[in-house]
Amino acid sequence: MAESSPKTPGSSAVALASPPSAGADSLVVHRPPAGSIAVFDAPPGAHLKLDFKTSEAKAVLLDVDLVLLFPDGGKTIIPGYAMNLVTEQGEATFSDKTISYQELLALVGDVKLMDDSIVQLASTDAAAAEGKNDTAKEKAPEEPPPSSTPIPADPVIKMTGVADFDKPPEDAAVLPPVQVDNQAVPGSSGTPPTQTNTNTSDNTGNILAAKLAITLLGVSGDIVTPLPSGGETIRGAASVVPATTDPTFSVQQQTKSIVGTNNGDVVYIADPNQMPSGTTERLIDVKVTFPAAGVVAKTATITNLPTGYAIENATHTGNNWVVQLDPLDPNHFQLQLEYVLPSLTAKPDANGFLGNFSLDILFSATGSGQLYQGSQTFAIKDVQSAADATIVSTDGQSTIYGLNATPPGTNVMEGAGNDTVYSGPGADTIDGGGGNNLISYAYSNAGVTVNLATGVGTGGYAQGDILKHFNQIEGSSYADYLVGTGGNTTFYGSGGGDTMVGNGGNDTVDYSKSTAGVSVNLSTGVGVGGLANGDELVGIANVVGSATGNNNLIGTSGINIITGGSGNDTIDGGGGADV
Repeated sequence: MAESSPKTPGSSAVALASPPSAGADSLVVHRPPAGSIAVFDAPPGAHLKLDFKTSEAKAVLLDVDLVLLFPDGGKTIIPGYAMNLVTEQGEATFSDKTISYQELLALVGDVKLMDDSIVQLASTDAAAAEGKNDTAKEKAPEEPPPSSTPIPADPVIKMTGVADFDKPPEDAAVLPPVQVDNQAVPGSSGTPPTQTNTNTSDNTGNILAAKLAITLLGVSGDIVTPLPSGGETIRGAASVVPATTDPTFSVQQQTKSIVGTNNGDVVYIADPNQMPSGTTERLIDVKVTFPAAGVVAKTATITNLPTGYAIENATHTGNNWVVQLDPLDPNHFQLQLEYVLPSLTAKPDANGFLGNFSLDILFSATGSGQLYQGSQTFAIKDVQSAADATIVSTDGQSTIYGLNATPPGTNVMEGAGNDTVYSGPGADTIDGGGGNNLISYAYSNAGVTVNLATGVGTGGYAQGDILKHFNQIEGSSYADYLVGTGGNTTFYGSGGGDTMVGNGGNDTVDYSKSTAGVSVNLSTGVGVGGLANGDELVGIANVVGSATGNNNLIGTSGINIITGGSGNDTIDGGGGADV
């Protein structure tokens, strides 16, 4: 085993490591001094032994090089080693654990086709490092050949103030028609520019740009499970069935329909297992074209997805998502993209965007060590027309795809049974049918205002909802304002500090789901503790405490029904013929 130590730099920016001995099968890599750059030449198939923990460095791919970045400004470059991670089976040993090449690749936080700010070094001249008496040598980035046209890793779009979920939006401004620079958007449209092979040692070259042809489709397929009562549990998908194959705008934006039984159903308009609170999904059809004819994709890895996003039909490994390719058609695949919806209070930027992100896909090729990357920009916005879904540059060479900030709604028609319906993120029309029916906003990503008497909802998942035939309601985990039917209404406490207005009937507030005990005074309308904390109750006659906690429940001077749980409860009827 050869142990290579980077030489301590003096005034030089880069320290070249001593070359390993001939025939070495492993390479020891030391952490460089703060602010310095160390380069380690790894022989083919060398096993890396790194004297620092996996958590101490961020890994990026720079062309074909593996670069390790440290918080103190130190950088370690292992030229050509990115190819090992993709094309070979092996392990790298850190001071805290040993991981496979695939696991090390999963730790990669970014992929750069070219980035002078990190330092571009295609290879190390080990011979030049010998006999220099430990004097660090500066090494300037090599000038690319005149014919080389570097392709940026991230799209650079000629747009003003593009919104970002992590940044406050800019005030909207009147702009001329959107201008998209197709030369700055690799893989979005047109013929991919040519990359010149600058690595002459192994003929693999740089990471080359691939072209992605994108088609927006929908994710369909409601999941229906029978219940012992004869009813059904229905978990709704995001789109109608034809949207899985038909990209026509009207089909993609079509309202869904769910029809229940007469025996009591549980309906999730948006399946929370597929679309957790505040998210929705689309099917992204991808066809990749490589710069050389006959190239066949071997692997496809999605990198740099924003927080909260996911590829539901891929394997999540570290920061990346690995797609299983069809061996019969490996250059064509589909991605079930889960993305985060902006809040209703978010303001669009000058382009009408409420958010944007780049879909970056790293490819390896069958029978080759060459890496390719394709990227496509998406914007999240209020999609009202086909032009909002497909934003084309004035020269027709580049495209940004628009995703719904508010998904299409769902029409729900229930039957005669006692039904529970969980609303989704779109503007839904929901008819509970006969029976005692519950509408729930438990999965809403914001507080809701719902009036069961008028059937109108606003805010969060209630925005645009129209409700009929519901006499029970559950709010979100945020602050809600809920109004009863005018008849007998049951409100289910959900936390967040809610206002619940009985609206004239013999109304009940139910905190049985609260794991902690609650204190509720129906006379003052104040709730404290557990799911009752911060609640304001108006015109509520009856209360159900926590099923398990210790409750303190006080009635009014009128007739109340007060129900405790299994804990040590204190109950004061407050006068009247109470139960």
